[in-house]
Amino acid sequence: MVLVAGTEEQVRTEKEELASFLSAELKLTLSPEKTRITRLNEGFIFLGHRVRLRWDDRWGYWPRLEIPKEKAKQLCHNLKQLTGRNRVHEPLQAIIDDINPVLMGWGNFYRHCIGAKAVFTRIDHYVWTRVWSWLRKKYSKTGARKIYRLHWRKLPGRNRRQWTDLKPLAIVADLKVERHNLIGLKYPDYAQPLLESPVHNERCPPGSGTGDGETGGSNPAQAPHPHDHIKSGRRA
Repeated sequence: MVLVAGTEEQVRTEKEELASFLSAELKLTLSPEKTRITRLNEGFIFLGHRVRLRWDDRWGYWPRLEIPKEKAKQLCHNLKQLTGRNRVHEPLQAIIDDINPVLMGWGNFYRHCIGAKAVFTRIDHYVWTRVWSWLRKKYSKTGARKIYRLHWRKLPGRNRRQWTDLKPLAIVADLKVERHNLIGLKYPDYAQPLLESPVHNERCPPGSGTGDGETGGSNPAQAPHPHDHIKSGRRA
């Protein structure tokens, strides 16, 4: 991702120069579908998120991550495929086991976005209607009240009911929506400066520069100069 500040003409010039560099030096080409010139307040899609600037009366323009509408529609389409008429011969628990990983994985991926809780609530409502429609097809000769008594249960420790068989259907709105905690972030282990390379010391044989009096170790200042014997011979 490349962000450029300036006029539209400057950005287009920068894009042409970047395309020329990639083509000449790296033998790569810019993808027309993925390369877009736009204003930041209009936003763009990056790694499945919509990134854009929004105006706030207190702080001015500030960046925010949003859930693209296309991603929510794609999720609903996938959930619809999991609750189709062709699966009415399967037990409800099989449907729940297929839906729960999809729901929770999608929710954890987008739980840091602005307005995620409202989107999660709409997704839960859609899942409820899909499972209810599937149950009506499966038990076509059973009344609605009996279906509710069988699978619409109130679980211990909760005030709301859930579709349940052996295990309950997940509720994505139960996920905690929060911003990224930038204060608590730390450098990963591979980014920490090391005084000594354990891989180099373990794998290199004697004479490779890691032993006592050898060059190339963690403290090369202690190793003798390769021409010290010549210098000492001249002095003698």
